[in-house]
Amino acid sequence: NWTDEDFNAHFSPFGQIVSAKIHIDPITKASKGFGFVSYASPQAATMAIKGMNGFDTKQGKFLKVTIKKGEEQYNPDAVQAQNLPVQTGSSIGGAASIVGVQPTVALGSAVTSQQLASAAAQGKILKPGQMEPPQLALPGLGR
Repeated sequence: NWTDEDFNAHFSPFGQIVSAKIHIDPITKASKGFGFVSYASPQAATMAIKGMNGFDTKQGKFLKVTIKKGEEQYNPDAVQAQNLPVQTGSSIGGAASIVGVQPTVALGSAVTSQQLASAAAQGKILKPGQMEPPQLALPGLGR
């Protein structure tokens, strides 16, 4: 079972992480089977997709890493990377489960979608605005 720290450790080689959280059920403390990673740059998110999509967790699960829904237009390279076929094996006794991860670019609420789109089109990197504290900070184990 992965913790938030394990999750962060696996995704940190691709770039500066702003946040990395495995979503868990607040009552059972069990992983919901997905997580989100926010990077400081679109290039890091793309590299994470290329490097971790199809990753074998060695727990009968393979990661499906995609750009966050609604942000596809800001990072076409990430969309192209997530659509490449990945090789996944199968676990003993059946097909392996796919768990989802969505890297995104965390810039804070002060940066608008238009500013992000404009910067992406020009190949520029925006500086983060005022960052809000994470909405979910629950302790526990992920799977």
